Amino acid sequence: MGKMIDLRLAVNSERTRKLLDWAPRARLGILRRIPFLVQNRKGFEAEWQRRNRAALKGAHSLDNLRIVTLLEQRLGEIADSLIGYVMAPQRNGRFVRLRAMGAERQRADILVLLRALVEAARTGEKALFRSCCQDLARRRRAEGLPPEELTAVLDALADQCVLSLADQDPSPRWSLGLYDHVTMTVQFGIDDVLDVQEEEPAERPAVSRPFAAARDSPS
Repeated sequence: MGKMIDLRLAVNSERTRKLLDWAPRARLGILRRIPFLVQNRKGFEAEWQRRNRAALKGAHSLDNLRIVTLLEQRLGEIADSLIGYVMAPQRNGRFVRLRAMGAERQRADILVLLRALVEAARTGEKALFRSCCQDLARRRRAEGLPPEELTAVLDALADQCVLSLADQDPSPRWSLGLYDHVTMTVQFGIDDVLDVQEEEPAERPAVSRPFAAARDSPS
């Protein structure tokens, strides 16, 4: 495929048009309509999103929307399963700091991640989940949470979601949908967590000490 990127693949559709006795209107050609699409996206964003989501909801064959619906129905169940996984006695040494946070704080973080995963699956934009992972990684890094614990939880989150939804459809297509919209999305998030860990820590601004300076100065 790489060799074909710069090739001009011209197609003559004249014979097809004659057989169908049909031709597209020039006004609706893709090159002419793209500027209108871009302008509508910029000028009427709310309506643009509403119409696109309405169109997607009508297409029940789209696996990503089935995944969204099922995840929304099972958010609490998946969160509880993941907390149980972290708090299990056999993982005492693996999630030291997370266990110290307590179940309630863990649940709040997990629900935020799950809702971001739902929106990423709904829109097809993995950046939504990645941004959530970056933000969470920075906040937990400031509290001293090792990145290994956060990435292990994200891995477990993907596993819990896939296990929860896998039995809905035995087809390979469903498995591929879960892989794309859940497993790979979470893997992108894990990569962002590791990127955050490699960032240079922000330098703390120097704190002025006028009273100490006055006290230490010779009289």
